[in-house]
Amino acid sequence: MSGVVPPTAREPRAGGMWARAAPLGWSIALTVLVLAPALIPGYVLSYDMVFTPEQSLLPWMFGADSGLPRAVPQDPFVGLVAGPVAGQILQKVALVAALILAGTGANAVLRQSVLPVRLAAITLAIWNPFVAERLVIGHWALLLAYGVAPWVLLRVVQMRRGDPGAWIRVVAVSAIGCLVPSGAILMIVLVVPALAFRSLAKARERILVGSALLLFSSTWLVAAVLNPANGRLDTASVPAFALSGENWAGLLGAAVTGGGIWNADVVPASRALPWVPLVGLGLLTLALLGRHRLGRTLDRVVAMWLFALAAVGLVVALLLSWSLTQSVLASLLTWIPGGGLLRDGQKLLLPLVLLVALAAPLGLLTLLENAKSARRVRNAALAVLAILPIAVVPDLAMGALGKLEAVHYPQSWSDLRDRVVADSSVNAAGDAISLPWSAFRRYEWNGNRTVLDPMPRYLPITVLTDDRLPVSAQGAVEVSMGDNPRSAAIAAALTSGSRNLDESLPELGIRYVIEQTDQPMQLPSHRLAGLELVAEYPGLRLWSVTEAPSSTRSFADYSLLVGVNTCALLVLLAAWTALIAARIRTRLVN
Repeated sequence: MSGVVPPTAREPRAGGMWARAAPLGWSIALTVLVLAPALIPGYVLSYDMVFTPEQSLLPWMFGADSGLPRAVPQDPFVGLVAGPVAGQILQKVALVAALILAGTGANAVLRQSVLPVRLAAITLAIWNPFVAERLVIGHWALLLAYGVAPWVLLRVVQMRRGDPGAWIRVVAVSAIGCLVPSGAILMIVLVVPALAFRSLAKARERILVGSALLLFSSTWLVAAVLNPANGRLDTASVPAFALSGENWAGLLGAAVTGGGIWNADVVPASRALPWVPLVGLGLLTLALLGRHRLGRTLDRVVAMWLFALAAVGLVVALLLSWSLTQSVLASLLTWIPGGGLLRDGQKLLLPLVLLVALAAPLGLLTLLENAKSARRVRNAALAVLAILPIAVVPDLAMGALGKLEAVHYPQSWSDLRDRVVADSSVNAAGDAISLPWSAFRRYEWNGNRTVLDPMPRYLPITVLTDDRLPVSAQGAVEVSMGDNPRSAAIAAALTSGSRNLDESLPELGIRYVIEQTDQPMQLPSHRLAGLELVAEYPGLRLWSVTEAPSSTRSFADYSLLVGVNTCALLVLLAAWTALIAARIRTRLVN
């Protein structure tokens, strides 16, 4: 039972209606300040963040017949919900929930501390370089995992104490963070203290929690094992996804502050300011000073585990950025199923960002108490800490100064979808490709912001695009090799001049060609000779291959992947049903 804090040993909650209402109000205020332009009607389309009015459930979304399952079960979840719920509503709920959960979770972990400590923790949790860069690059599901992380820590503590029903709360909360592989891995490592270390948790409860997390992770792990590109990681892409320096302090300075994302285009301009690394180093120092108080506030073993995760994540992220170790780690990732999902160095800094948010305010409190500062001085210093992150990254405000702004899809996109639906009702055989052959788009109606081609999620048929990823770092653009064999074959057909597309595309299972005419690098018109123009709209043309697709693609693994995702969904629903029922019973009894 070492390290487990019994309920009777805890201090009384810092009381008062103001002390309870202020943290929620501060979390909401910061969230609105960050997301204001994204909350107006419309869709925020930024890099990987693509939501559409409705999203059909297609085989590739489960990881079948496609590249590595980077967005599983995120895409099946969105496909299941976006229809009954408008896509723009789902997007806004997800973004708001990620930030408010992070803020209120930090407050809940430090619930026994004075109000200024909790307000400072809320700011650090919501307003930091990691959140800023991941928001712009569109990794909303990873941010949702980050948001529930402090709540998972709390449920782990309850489970270690042997609280009745705590294991159900661990399953229910951690399930929210498992929408993407990196989030699922985070949930697993955070729950380890409840499963592997000595505590009051029963063996049966540990097995149930471990099994549930394994099931949630199997949604992408099974797809990664079955993927035809398994073991074909482009080792040259590891350096491309390594940490990137953002100011004079280089990689280390970027890492200790939670920044360093590989895409230089999403880095806030304020990250280049000379005092940013000094502020980050100061916050890290305060977090180290607050380690003992965090152990008393949370749970000694859980707090030590979080410190260990932060240290390991920082070291591995730096190793992934060091040329002497990159080749070794790249070879290791090649042998891991879905290893390409683990090459992003900045994601490994998530535990460090969480740790600093929770422990730095406690460290400042410890420092001031050791200096025997007056209460008024302590509160003033903590108030400064609650404002400091906003001053250091001011360009996170107002949707990263306009980078996250809601827009509407043109009417031509809706017309195209209607036409494809009508045509597919006659002959559903065959998929589509989106031209020009590139992964990302810049639309004038989206403010010329970079966004992943929305067409695969907008249309109710499988649409293939170029899955090679251009990475902007250090002023240069590098293109990593894709991992979808079909995309590679289509790219070869497009670049080969020996055969017309109407001859090569049917062999690849392609029936439609969607030409986005408002984009640069158009395919020469003579390459489309032999295709039938089905419809033309502003900025779009729909072509049909006159010859029926001859290749028949087998989805032998599709039913297995759907089954795994369905089981995971049923477990999630069961956990939340049990949790809500327990809450209702408690309210009725009281």
